[in-house]
Amino acid sequence: MKSFVPLQYIPIEDDGYHIQIQATVNSHNVRLVVDSGASRSVLDLNRINRLNGTDQRAVAHIEAQGLGEDIESYLLHCDEIKLLSQRLVDYNVVLVDLTPM
Repeated sequence: MKSFVPLQYIPIEDDGYHIQIQATVNSHNVRLVVDSGASRSVLDLNRINRLNGTDQRAVAHIEAQGLGEDIESYLLHCDEIKLLSQRLVDYNVVLVDLTPM
């Protein structure tokens, strides 16, 4: 089965762009940035804390690296992630504070 996901291009100053898609994570509508170089799916820790109303740092701390340095990150289990008609069920994501980016 083929699926088509509408992409939105967000300019980054004069240095390229991010590719964004609309999705649903645990029944919350979100915009996700597509990162073809990522080894895991990453969500913003602060955004998830606002959606869930709880501090997700208590979940599970994991070791992660980004741009050559260690990054404070946490593992979160998502019951469901939906991209249009596609569903990821019982899917783990990494939470990182994306504020500096």
